[in-house]
Amino acid sequence: MLHGMAAVFHNAMEQYGGEHVRVPLATYISHHVTPLLTFRASPVPSGALLSATAQLTLLLAGGCVDSGLDRTAQHYLQVASRLAHDAADPTTLAIALRSMVAHAYERGHHGPTVLALAQKAAAIASDTAPAVQAYTQAQLAVILAHHDRSAALVALAHATRFHSLAEAASGPFGSYPPGALHFQRARVFLAMGDTAAGIRALTASLHLRTPFEHRATVLTHAYLAEAHLRLGHVEPTVRHCLALLDGITTLHSARASDRLRSLRVGLHPHARQADVAEFLNASERFV
Repeated sequence: MLHGMAAVFHNAMEQYGGEHVRVPLATYISHHVTPLLTFRASPVPSGALLSATAQLTLLLAGGCVDSGLDRTAQHYLQVASRLAHDAADPTTLAIALRSMVAHAYERGHHGPTVLALAQKAAAIASDTAPAVQAYTQAQLAVILAHHDRSAALVALAHATRFHSLAEAASGPFGSYPPGALHFQRARVFLAMGDTAAGIRALTASLHLRTPFEHRATVLTHAYLAEAHLRLGHVEPTVRHCLALLDGITTLHSARASDRLRSLRVGLHPHARQADVAEFLNASERFV
């Protein structure tokens, strides 16, 4: 039941954003999951129950990240990692640690402490399914891009190889979509300063996104707009901004809204151009 509900909440979050799903998910955990952990007839919860709870908590952390609630997200990430550790579940633990790294990176941190955590996640994932290994190696590559270019490319090659070995799977903790892998590849190139290669990888990611990855699609448009703007490509910047604007009408995501506001600021010097003016006027109500 808990795994089924995890899939429900994950799909809802991908479609409508973390702000829309966070409170219902927290309520579900409080009312239906916590009582299972404290049920007197079973004083020591089973590993399977702890793992399922850790995964739901990871989803809640993701909803908090998407809502801009960084401290709360950190708390839930730590809770999820402890639950996964107590469950002796290396898959969920590796994903939890990788999620911590991703959250830190979103907040602008990629120093030695974050690198060590990314390396730990990849090491724990070494005995897990190829999809999980690809997931952790891809994030490790992003962090390494700020420290050692050669090592970053090696980690990215490992991620690609593991992804090719992954079996078809469903659910938020058993699969790693190809669009997501290309997105991380783009972040590696962008961190290295190769914006053109980053744009190519983001474009590949966008083409591979499915209709069920609405939030990821919207954020990919945002990253493409930012990358094109960095190169002074105003026309494609506006095109992706309008796609972002279209997608955000049904998406409750602070991450997407923050990027929209940033792009408005970046495009303001070009406000005399008709297409830029159209975007700035259309996006005013979302600021």
